[in-house]
Amino acid sequence: MAEEIATGHTGFINRKKEGSTKVMRAIALVFSVVVLLAWEGMARSPEREVVSFSITTNVGFGNNIHVAGNHPDLGNWNPVAALKLRWTSGNVWVGDVAIQKGTALEYKFMSRSFASNQFCNGANAGWEGGANRTRSLAPGPLAPYQGKVIYYYTSWSSPAIIYTSGGDTNFYFAPMTVAGPGRHAGEQLFRVEGIGEEGEWIQFVMTDGQGQFDKSPFITGVGAEGNDYYTGLDGFVLQDGHLFNYWPAASVSAPRKEMRRVESGFFPPITGRDVVVVLPRGYDSHPWKRYPVVYFQDGQNITNGANVFGNGSWEADTTAHREAAGGRMREVILVGVYSDPNTRRADYNPPGDTYVGEAAGRADAYLNFLVHNVRPTMDTHYRTLNDYRNTMIAGSSMGGICSVYAATDTNVFGGALAMSPAVTRAPNYRDALPGKPKRPARVYMDTGTSEGQVGTLPGGYYWDDPWIAYDHLVAAGYVPNRDVIMRVGCGQGHNEAAWRTRLPEAFRFLLPARDEPNRIAQTFWPPVISWTGEGQPLAFAAHQHFRYQVEQSPPGGTAWTPASASLVETNPWAFRSLSSTSPVAEHQWFRIKSEPRD
Repeated sequence: MAEEIATGHTGFINRKKEGSTKVMRAIALVFSVVVLLAWEGMARSPEREVVSFSITTNVGFGNNIHVAGNHPDLGNWNPVAALKLRWTSGNVWVGDVAIQKGTALEYKFMSRSFASNQFCNGANAGWEGGANRTRSLAPGPLAPYQGKVIYYYTSWSSPAIIYTSGGDTNFYFAPMTVAGPGRHAGEQLFRVEGIGEEGEWIQFVMTDGQGQFDKSPFITGVGAEGNDYYTGLDGFVLQDGHLFNYWPAASVSAPRKEMRRVESGFFPPITGRDVVVVLPRGYDSHPWKRYPVVYFQDGQNITNGANVFGNGSWEADTTAHREAAGGRMREVILVGVYSDPNTRRADYNPPGDTYVGEAAGRADAYLNFLVHNVRPTMDTHYRTLNDYRNTMIAGSSMGGICSVYAATDTNVFGGALAMSPAVTRAPNYRDALPGKPKRPARVYMDTGTSEGQVGTLPGGYYWDDPWIAYDHLVAAGYVPNRDVIMRVGCGQGHNEAAWRTRLPEAFRFLLPARDEPNRIAQTFWPPVISWTGEGQPLAFAAHQHFRYQVEQSPPGGTAWTPASASLVETNPWAFRSLSSTSPVAEHQWFRIKSEPRD
């Protein structure tokens, strides 16, 4: 099934020259109607538009200007979740924010105290007076399909779905229909289509209609009992409590862990390290599949059960498994690179900075070890996706500042997860950030309100400086909600207990489930050619992360050859066209070839 889904060919047209113009117009009309009907009255696209905000005001030392509005991208009017703007000369507060296209935006500015013990106080908000400001964002392209398609393996005879979607507060009931045989006797494959809003989240449970319910085996944080299914996928299979955006094996292997030793080609000063490798669900069941990789600092403390620093572990393995099973993040290989307790701070500190009492920072040498020793080992022994977009780095505290440094100063890592980054230990790097060019990377940053503000902890503070680094990244062109997000752990300190609490959102931002080809959606809603006339491009609907190319053949489709340039779709969906670049015979068949691009 995997190979069948991997490459789809659809949209055949027999193109004949003079003598059959009326026939071809009729065919073109039919295809056009099919496409256009699917584009009328659909939900908003999940695409974002960069919106610029600016206000001139003096709010006094220790206060900042934030903007809040009627959309989750602006905090849904919650002052704690509002977007902080950046101060510039003349008391001009500015900021670019990525907001969902098609939003009828209402918003206001507010003054907020920056004190860490006040940040999570909802009353800490000096709202501007007057009516709400408004701005209408142009809608993105409508989807080439309506709602979602869900497949479900079950032994129930008449399953149904109970769901809500797209911010609707009502729940709806939809029966499912038989779509095929099950994996074994007594089971069938069911399907429901056209429910919920395409591009939006859906919360649901399954029921047999007689009092039994199928809920997520993992706590998701949604639903009355916290374990409703919750995903943003538009097409997926629900099998044994797990969601898949491709056809999974009948029995899917569980995640597993391996240990390796990687010696250093950069010693001295960087020593060889033990490495823990966490392989995702299905790694052994789906040999055709390759995976993005996240490289963690302090790798000895990322898996469930570890307790190196006395506050438990990140539990990155169980969190990634839960989020992937719920269709909220991609399946991923986690690589935990152990730290050397004798050299950890120097290994993680950027060059030019020195932690008090430690050797000079040598994160450049450490990253050379990571890139030239660890990564080739992983690429050799595992099915990795090792391009820029699929290679990420993660860490906390000193490991966090190392991760930000890797994102800004190398061309290797397309995503950085930096929890409570020890920016205060790298003041020279922090101050150099404004002059660094923006890279096409996503950066997740956070800090806790109990990590210490300036002068409150004798050993240092971790509240102020991460915000300074965030401002510098924003000034360099990293756009909140698109390239960077900054989160706050209310009442949380500088420890693993706080970091594992915030990890689900970090994973969803850096590795969203939508950020890979959805083979289920592409198969159920394949590209349909709309032929508009002799010598005109062939139009079709495209899905994100698929490569499309026109192929042609003599009548009968016996010898297909490429007939156009290829196109890789980068938007959630789009209506595209490709022109034939090959000579056309009197009778010609065309099709669109689609291939997933991981």
